[in-house]
Amino acid sequence: MEIGLTVIICFTLIAGLKAEHECGNVPDTSKYTCPVGENNPVVSNECSGKDLTTFQVSSCVSVTVNKIENGHPNKVTSLRVENVTNELHLEVYFEDNITSIELLNIGRIPKIKDVYFGNVQRIDNFRIENTRIGYLDLPFNMFTKTMKLILKNVVIEELSTLEIENAKELDVTIINCQIKINGGHAYLKATNKERASIKLINTTFEFNTPEVMNLTIIGKSVEISHCTFVRTFVNVIGEKSVIRNTYGGEKSSLRIESYKTEVHDNQISTETIERAPEIISSPPVDEVKNTTGAGTRISHSLSLCLIGVSSIFIIRM
Repeated sequence: MEIGLTVIICFTLIAGLKAEHECGNVPDTSKYTCPVGENNPVVSNECSGKDLTTFQVSSCVSVTVNKIENGHPNKVTSLRVENVTNELHLEVYFEDNITSIELLNIGRIPKIKDVYFGNVQRIDNFRIENTRIGYLDLPFNMFTKTMKLILKNVVIEELSTLEIENAKELDVTIINCQIKINGGHAYLKATNKERASIKLINTTFEFNTPEVMNLTIIGKSVEISHCTFVRTFVNVIGEKSVIRNTYGGEKSSLRIESYKTEVHDNQISTETIERAPEIISSPPVDEVKNTTGAGTRISHSLSLCLIGVSSIFIIRM
C-alpha cells in the first residue's frame, strides 16, 4: 500500500510540472500554460489547427513569447498574455492580421519595440492592465485604420513618443497610470474627430524634457479627471469636454476649445473658449490661433447681419 501510494503521489507531482498546450479545447484558441518551477521558457504556438485564431499564454514566473503564427492562411489575430509574476519578453514580429493584443497582470515588460509592429495597420483592441513597462517604443502612427487603446494600472518608465493621429477611428481609455514621455509633442486624435473618444482618469503625464511640451487632445468626447500634468501644455479640442480635479505642475497649463464644457476644481492655469460644433475644427497646435480668429469673425458678422435686418424691419413698419 505504501509503495502504491508513493507512486501515485510522484506521478501527480511530475504531471503538475509539465507545460500544458491546449489546442482547440476553447473554440478558436491555442493556450499555453507555463510548467511549474520553470523560469523563462521560450514559448511558440505549437498548435496547427487552421481554425485557431487566438494564442494565449498564462501562469508563468517569467516567459519569452517569440512566435504566435501556426502556419495556416487563417492566421492568428489575437494574442493574450496574463499572470506573469516577474518578466515578459515579447519578441514577436506581428503580421498585418493581428487585431487584438492583451497584456494583463505582468510584473514587468522590459521593452516593447517598434520593430515588431512594422506590418500592423489596425489594432481593434490594445489592452494593458496591472503591468510595469520599462521602455515602450510603439509606432502609434502606423495604425491608420482603427485603434482602441486601454491602459489600466500601468507604469511606463519611458515612452519614446505619444503620437496617435493617423487612425480613422480612435478610442482611448487611460486609468490609474504613470507615463513618462521622452520628448516631442504628443497627440491623441483621429483623422476624423467625430470618430474619436478620449478618457484620461487619475493619470500622471510627465515629459522628460526641461522645456514645456504640447499634448494635443482632439475628439468628439474628451474627459480628463484627477490627472496630473508635468511640463505640459494641454490643448483640448472637442464637442464635449469634461475637465475636473486636474493638477498642473512645473509650468503646465490647459486650453479648452469646446461646444459643451464642464470645468470643476482644477489646479492648473486654464483658458476656456466655447465654440459652435461647426466652428470647432482639428488644426495642429500652431494653427489654433487662426481658427480662434475665424470663429470670432463669424460671430461678429452674424451680429452685424442681425442689426441690419432689424433696421430694415423697423423702416418698413
